[in-house]
Amino acid sequence: GRNMIVPVIKSTLSGQVFCSAYTVAVAPSGVWSATEASAQNMYSLVVIENQSVAVEITGLLPSTEYQVACVAEGDGGASSPSEDIQGTLRLWQTDRVDPTIS
Repeated sequence: GRNMIVPVIKSTLSGQVFCSAYTVAVAPSGVWSATEASAQNMYSLVVIENQSVAVEITGLLPSTEYQVACVAEGDGGASSPSEDIQGTLRLWQTDRVDPTIS
């Protein structure tokens, strides 16, 4: 969409998956921390381990390039290790206009 990004993440933990998106100009440099990946509080619940969930990251600018990363947090409070967070890092472009479905 024009103002959102929806990554789909497979989590090996039951709990929550958090994702954040930053414009390339202000994205964290180097290795993202769990705090940076969850800072925007956009999340989905993971009820069953090894389940894929979609996380809607809303309130974004249209036609803008973002860096997106996600972190899983287990029911016991343990977060994904750093290498797993880096493995989710992607560049993502929001649309100029909302897509038309006919």
